Amino acid sequence: MAKRDIPEINAGSMADIAFLLLIFFLVTTTMDRDKAYIKSIPKKIDVPISEPVVVEERDILAIRTNAQNQLMVRGELIGNPDDISDKIIEFYTYNEKANDVTSNFPLYSRVDKATIKEQLRAVEEEYDDVDANGSGPIQEEMLEFINSKIKEWKRKEKAIGMLGTNALSEISSQAHIRVETQKLTGYGLFTKIHSEIEEAVFKLRDDAALRLFNEGYGSIRSKIDNDPDDLVYKDMGSLLDILYPKRVIEVTPK
Repeated sequence: MAKRDIPEINAGSMADIAFLLLIFFLVTTTMDRDKAYIKSIPKKIDVPISEPVVVEERDILAIRTNAQNQLMVRGELIGNPDDISDKIIEFYTYNEKANDVTSNFPLYSRVDKATIKEQLRAVEEEYDDVDANGSGPIQEEMLEFINSKIKEWKRKEKAIGMLGTNALSEISSQAHIRVETQKLTGYGLFTKIHSEIEEAVFKLRDDAALRLFNEGYGSIRSKIDNDPDDLVYKDMGSLLDILYPKRVIEVTPK
């Protein structure tokens, strides 16, 4: 009986099929992108300071972590990072209505219309004096610094007009959130800390926006982003920034 030949499988096109499958999976597969916080780095201005500014302990909300991802807020161990935002809100609002000088929280100052106008006039005169004393790199830096103060006083002048009151209440100018992490601190905890800071400041501004303008802070920010030339919403956003400023200092990890 004659042996039958077993037909061979033509594998010549297998490489092409594999290549096509590879392209298909590369095109259809989604890859997670690293998430990061985008921050604007302020321009350095070298302005001579006669003596260092002393920051009181009450003005610091220190958030610390270690290599074991343990969390401490203002010297208190925190087991749940979700509690950070509540601590921040308390930090901002404890003395908002009336100052308790015996507390360990930032004090509020009240500045009236007359004081704002007086300070604005004084800073403008300072600008003219520096501008009249010649030119050069040092003078340019000083003029830029003084101009930033002029803009800030003008913001306050407009803010008090929007509030319709005789005085503007502000948290201490030295009050800030200080984030101190270690090099071995997990990135997840690091991002959680900043997320909680954003959440707390957003809630404070949102409550104020609803109370003052009957509109949420998210809606106001969205309209500012969509139309930066809309001065009405721009001024509303500026007022909310003044009432609840976000000052965050990050200490270089050790």
